[in-house]
Amino acid sequence: MLTASQGYRMTLATAALAPAYNPGSWGTFFTLTGTAAATLTGLFFLAFSLRVGELQLSPVLRMRARYLLTWLIAITISSGFVVMPDQSRAALAAEILVVSAGCAAYTAWSVLRTARAVPTGVRGAARDRPGGRSGLEPGQDGSRAAPGQLPDGR
Repeated sequence: MLTASQGYRMTLATAALAPAYNPGSWGTFFTLTGTAAATLTGLFFLAFSLRVGELQLSPVLRMRARYLLTWLIAITISSGFVVMPDQSRAALAAEILVVSAGCAAYTAWSVLRTARAVPTGVRGAARDRPGGRSGLEPGQDGSRAAPGQLPDGR
């Protein structure tokens, strides 16, 4: 058995795994992860900006866009915490825990809010999709329009 400087006994297996728990060893990985998440956040933000009309029509798409951007931003922030120099493991764990808990709470709130906003009979139907179309002919997706007629009656 090896003895650590903190006064506890360290087994050989624990000593072999010690570098895996050193945040400094993971700097390159988290730089890559944070860069990828930041890039995807920007691309999704651009895509959502181009399709803002469709997002306004569907509460389900708004919720998905909301939590997708939230979690990508959380990954970027957490990656930044890991590559920040001279932090203790406890401080890093607390920072990541706070960001993750905040994002989880926001996601839960967003899902509950959307579940209340979307009527029960509409959930999962083609009307949740932008434009209210499923790719089927009018009337085949459960809408009241007759085949060959648009759902708005034309």
